[in-house]
Amino acid sequence: MSLDYYYMLRSAPSRGPLLVAKALNIKLNLIVVNLSKKEQMKPEYLKINPTHTIPTLVDGDFVIWER
Repeated sequence: MSLDYYYMLRSAPSRGPLLVAKALNIKLNLIVVNLSKKEQMKPEYLKINPTHTIPTLVDGDFVIWER
């Protein structure tokens, strides 16, 4: 099982879930979102996360993000 994890390494909210996934041996498909290039505003990202925040975790049809 692999979950899609949209993140930015320098983002403090992104690092916590990375540590939890590592501790629980959960494989993440890491997808970097470059905020300086405004990738969080791309239509395909807004479709999964309308608040355009990071991180975002996608497990099939279930999506959770930082508020």
